[in-house]
Amino acid sequence: MTERRVERRPAPTRDPSGVVNDLDQAFAEVAALRALDGSEERRHDESRVYDASIRWGALVAGRLHRLALLHHRGALSDEQGSRYIELEVELAGLSPVLDRLGLPDPRAGQRRT
Repeated sequence: MTERRVERRPAPTRDPSGVVNDLDQAFAEVAALRALDGSEERRHDESRVYDASIRWGALVAGRLHRLALLHHRGALSDEQGSRYIELEVELAGLSPVLDRLGLPDPRAGQRRT
């Protein structure tokens, strides 16, 4: 008798594309940068600023770029699209914080409409 292998598939998720996770992560990182910027200890804690810069760089290069592509392709649900627009507003207000922390603005060089 031959042994049958049963392929196990992961349980279905409500967001197989990972967009919800990307948006959640982006909003969390924006909040973390605002908290770091508001911290009195920020100037004396280079390791926290360094760690934040690494996380921010990964977010900008990966998740934000991907979200922008999906948004411009019309691949986001209505709710995801609304959250993405909300994130863009948050990012616009984050520019002074990014300047103070010496971090890149992901909107730099983009055409503003």
